Amino acid sequence: PQNKKVLCEILAEMTISKFTSLDKQFLVIHGTTIVSNIPGWTYVAHNQHEADTLLLCAIKHLHHLYSDRSNPPSYRIISPDTDVFILAVYLTSQISDIDIVFEQLSSSKVKKIVPVKCVSEKLGQQVAAALLPAHAFTGSDYTGRFNTITKARALKTLLMFSDNQELMSGLTTLGANEEVTDATYESLSLYTVKLYISKRVEDIKRYSDVKDVASLRWELYSKRQDEGELLPPTHSALNFHVKRANHVSLLWKRSVHDFIVSVPDCTANQGWNIEEGNLVAVMMDSLPAPEISIEMVSCGCKKTKCITNQCSCYRTQQRCSEVCNCQNCENEDSFFEKH
Repeated sequence: PQNKKVLCEILAEMTISKFTSLDKQFLVIHGTTIVSNIPGWTYVAHNQHEADTLLLCAIKHLHHLYSDRSNPPSYRIISPDTDVFILAVYLTSQISDIDIVFEQLSSSKVKKIVPVKCVSEKLGQQVAAALLPAHAFTGSDYTGRFNTITKARALKTLLMFSDNQELMSGLTTLGANEEVTDATYESLSLYTVKLYISKRVEDIKRYSDVKDVASLRWELYSKRQDEGELLPPTHSALNFHVKRANHVSLLWKRSVHDFIVSVPDCTANQGWNIEEGNLVAVMMDSLPAPEISIEMVSCGCKKTKCITNQCSCYRTQQRCSEVCNCQNCENEDSFFEKH
């Protein structure tokens, strides 16, 4: 890290020296220092930790500086990072007249050049504004992700249910405040439900009335016997995940607009604990299911009527339950009373 810091300082000094000798305008950010010879530029320092947000913050303030021009400049971002593109889409959703072109660096010889303003307009203001918090919610370096839910699925789900105002309001308000409201949590619980049912058309219809993760977990477990890793998170796990996603969204949103950013420390209130100086995500604060059901046995008997030792429920002296997939079951209280 120290060698990287020194290298950045050397490159910054070389850039400043070169552009000064050519009498060219420049804006150079290195360390926590901002150096520029652009007339009217007043910012000299920042407290951010990510180059991604710094880049968009600089563009935002340059746009403001040149806003009185009849023909303001456009901005070209060259980056391999999808996060930068999503931040750019968010910025254009907030400032509609800013013109940004994104060029994605890749090993391919074909250049990928995307006019960000066109993407934002195509998505619509609400979806474009929701894209950044949705990215934080469905998986980033700091929040974690949902098992089996890809970024492609997350985007398709967002577009599929973009007319659902309850769902969209939860995403657009994520990161708007330091604390998560009950309404935002409920909306994000609904979005999580849609993430898990959007893969199959029949599931979208079958579970159209399900609005919270607890209900969907029970439906998928009792009706399909889905394994734990295929189920949506518990209420407790989702609660902490929402807190982390809110903190990251809050940081990103504020960092795009201001060089000096103030956000709460990462604590359990934001979904983390500090252990031996390291941030550790709080996964949940309660069992994923009632203790008795964690060890619950189920069966799928077809011919034995569940009254022989071939039936796992009968063998462990348990009655069959809703999670079983058996047929012609006689494993009831009356049978045990007779025997």
